[in-house]
Amino acid sequence: MVSVGAALRSPLFWACVGMVIGALGQLLSLPCFLGQLREGGPYFVLFWCSCLFNIFFWTLVGVRSCTGKIPRHMHRQSVTWGFQGRLLLIGISDAANGILLVFATANTPNDLQGPLLQATIPLTLVASYFVRHVEKRYRLWQIVGAIVTMIGIFVSLVPALHSAATHKHDAQFPNGTWWAAVFVFSCVPAVLMNVYMEAIFNKYRDTSTDSYDKYLLLAWESLYQVLAMVALWWTDFLPGFGPSSNFHDAAHSLAGGFKCFFGAESGCQYAALMGILFAGFYIMSYVFTAIVADTDSANMASLIAALANPLSSVFWIAVPQANRWCHGASISRVDMIWALASLPVILIGTVMFKAFEPEKLHDGYTSIQGDGKDEGAGGDTYGHGYIVGGMPTHGKSVQDKFNPPPPPMNGYYSNGSGNGNSRHGARGDQASYQRREWA
Repeated sequence: MVSVGAALRSPLFWACVGMVIGALGQLLSLPCFLGQLREGGPYFVLFWCSCLFNIFFWTLVGVRSCTGKIPRHMHRQSVTWGFQGRLLLIGISDAANGILLVFATANTPNDLQGPLLQATIPLTLVASYFVRHVEKRYRLWQIVGAIVTMIGIFVSLVPALHSAATHKHDAQFPNGTWWAAVFVFSCVPAVLMNVYMEAIFNKYRDTSTDSYDKYLLLAWESLYQVLAMVALWWTDFLPGFGPSSNFHDAAHSLAGGFKCFFGAESGCQYAALMGILFAGFYIMSYVFTAIVADTDSANMASLIAALANPLSSVFWIAVPQANRWCHGASISRVDMIWALASLPVILIGTVMFKAFEPEKLHDGYTSIQGDGKDEGAGGDTYGHGYIVGGMPTHGKSVQDKFNPPPPPMNGYYSNGSGNGNSRHGARGDQASYQRREWA
């Protein structure tokens, strides 16, 4: 069992803290940014932020490449079809999530948005089970931990659910109940983005001695995101879906957003500041989400993100002047009490999910049983025991641990690594590890 002190010193803990701060900053700065925009709609916010992401991440990639922190072989592998296909899917998913969520938010009652958004956690669990190169297998207590986290989230939503039940006019859909389905469906691309991000980290780690650079991944993702945003501009004036009534209104809104951001419109003196602040928190959330997905999993990222909503309610209550200045929603002390009560429940569920997770080794293998013993070798030598048609064979030593195994008959193989420290092959206890065969 990991001690509290060791947990507080772990990179994962601080990545989770950074992720919560980034997500919380997004929730707090977005209404302030929108409140300062006299011109420009939600599409402008999404498009301009995706442009800022490219400026930041590609500049950072250039600096890291020149200083040798991103090796050339990583760039070469990034442009292969296998990597580009996954990076393209992540970028398109990010753009689709933004458009669907922003447009659905304007057509979904506030009291119902919180409960509908919780579809993210079970969808992430399901996607992580089926998506290739991730393929999680869960223990019972992990599922219980995820359920406890969701219960904690609903505890924070008790006032909203009560309002929706007792004030039916607040829970009515102004433009049709089908927007509830759109709101829930917006969670799907967000889930795919995080799960496939984890898949890329796992894939690269399995074929190289280093980890895939997170900033390079986010740079490619941002490039495909902004291209997808350009391609999806027509959704802004799609009848019955986008907020603009026609092409002319959409173009005027987009141009007005840029004018307001750069100070060419009156009453927009804080628009640039709030926009940069929002983009900065967005970038922070991206970076730490990638770190959590790499060091742990997309499931952990979805559970940790649940802390941001109740924390934002506490902030608006604690700083009412900021809520008024940002034209935020009305939040009572009852909301704050339920939000505070939800935090320990969410944390307990998240800790349970992590505590009962099967051990994940540094090279991406997941330990599922520990009953194997074989002649392991130290240094760079690994012992491999292949399962062919379900029957294990004797292990053999190979000098390169990344040498591919012979084609398996049943689609997977078992890989045991010796614990010996001698290059001549000291005997060491082994565990059996299972992973899917890579394409």
